[in-house]
Amino acid sequence: MQHLKNYIRTKKMRKVTEQITEAFLNGRKLTVGNSMTDGNSIFLHGNKIAWRDEGELYISMCGWGTPTTRERLNGLLRTINADVRIHQRNYEQLLVNDKTKVQIPMIQSNANVIVRVEV
Repeated sequence: MQHLKNYIRTKKMRKVTEQITEAFLNGRKLTVGNSMTDGNSIFLHGNKIAWRDEGELYISMCGWGTPTTRERLNGLLRTINADVRIHQRNYEQLLVNDKTKVQIPMIQSNANVIVRVEV
């Protein structure tokens, strides 16, 4: 799990995010506090915030623009070396490309954002 080790060395991630992300990427079931994974999806307070399907990773804020939701998803995105992060500006959730700095508003409904990365 080299991705996770590299991330932990360079950025501080909450322990629960580290544990859930590692289990998810290894296809294992795990529940830690308000987060759980069945090995194919990550749930926060019962809301599916990330899942994979045929080599693509899907993420969703599930309409909850909370720091905890952003932290869980950003921890996962950083661990897999994705070029995007989720930020909040003026109460709006933004998907920001690290390389181009392009900001795309995330709809505040249950809409999903597809992030295509090799998982």
